[in-house]
Amino acid sequence: MYCNAADEERLAHDWIALRHEMSSVDINLLPDGVLPRLAVTVASGRGINMLQGRYGAKTEMSAMFRPWRLAAALLLALGLVGVAGKGADYYLLSQEETALKAQFSEIYREIRPQDNREILDPVATVNSIRRGTGGPSAAQVFLPSLQQLSIAIAQNDSASIEAISYRAGVIDVRLTAPDVATLDSIQKIVSSSGRFTASIQSTDQVGEKVSSRIQIREAGA
Repeated sequence: MYCNAADEERLAHDWIALRHEMSSVDINLLPDGVLPRLAVTVASGRGINMLQGRYGAKTEMSAMFRPWRLAAALLLALGLVGVAGKGADYYLLSQEETALKAQFSEIYREIRPQDNREILDPVATVNSIRRGTGGPSAAQVFLPSLQQLSIAIAQNDSASIEAISYRAGVIDVRLTAPDVATLDSIQKIVSSSGRFTASIQSTDQVGEKVSSRIQIREAGA
């Protein structure tokens, strides 16, 4: 502890109590005041920075960024122009896509007037038309669909296939199963491939079994 003579006399009882608590307390008198002690501290390189807190030096952020104002403004303007350009391109492409879909749907209705479904995948729709006209892609659909159907039947061996027909990209399968749950399982397994979708067209109770017709086609067709 460092203090002057007056503080040492005023706090004499406190020093005694403090020595009882801490045996290592050493009281050093500063007859010439605190400045000589601070001078020694500063000279040894372990000075105390008095400019702290509200007295500390302030960093002027505005002064730091002032030289970059023009560059920042140009960068912001460039970003806004880029975003606006992308937005305009997206709008124009959306309008063009809508017009092409409408034109495609109009032509498709002339070819297949009985089909009023919404066209979600024009490519799959074109492939379906090609298969309907006997195009070479028919075999690329028929055989994989049979393979997927065989996987479904193998996992539901209580069902049996009665007949299979193929026309215009659509596979019709007539089969018998012990219950509707088995038919539902076959439908889900065929559709789980992602390439084909299966839908149950009809079910009839025949004795203890269920006779059904399932239709398989390419997804999106």
